[in-house]
Amino acid sequence: MPRSDISLWSILKKKPVHTIQLAHGLQKTLLPAEHTAESNPTDPPPEPCPYYITALAAVPYSDLILSGSWDSQIRAWKVSSDKRKLEPHGTLGPLGKDAVRGVVNGISIVERGEKGKEVLAVCVGTGKELRLGKWLKVDGRNGGYVIEVSRKEIEKPALAERGEGDQPVGEEVEKHVSS
Repeated sequence: MPRSDISLWSILKKKPVHTIQLAHGLQKTLLPAEHTAESNPTDPPPEPCPYYITALAAVPYSDLILSGSWDSQIRAWKVSSDKRKLEPHGTLGPLGKDAVRGVVNGISIVERGEKGKEVLAVCVGTGKELRLGKWLKVDGRNGGYVIEVSRKEIEKPALAERGEGDQPVGEEVEKHVSS
């Protein structure tokens, strides 16, 4: 199973119930000048590689799962009502901007607040390279982000697909913590 897939498992089966392939998509195709040092490249560029899943976390007492990669996005996935499929739920963070800068090396979710006003603090650890390897370097920073989202807001369908007047999830209370 490739590292770019997200699978839903059941304790009753030995294989996944459902798999989303290329969950964070593919990298852009390289230009000829970017993939070779030759002045007149004739070889075709290599096929684009998938963005691997580098972090995964489940929202407590919910059917939501958050995933991260080095594409600077935190994606949300929802388990279907029949518990047989994962469905894309949107991305976390401001519309049109990356949620974080760098490789997402860890995601942790903490719930806090009073009953009826619960807030989820999504803590994201980022870096310039992968946590367990130094073969990939991306633009970013070593540090962490805290994105606060109300529980009611995160359970609405399509996190990143809001109307003109709606506020994107996590934009106004996003914080960055440097190391």
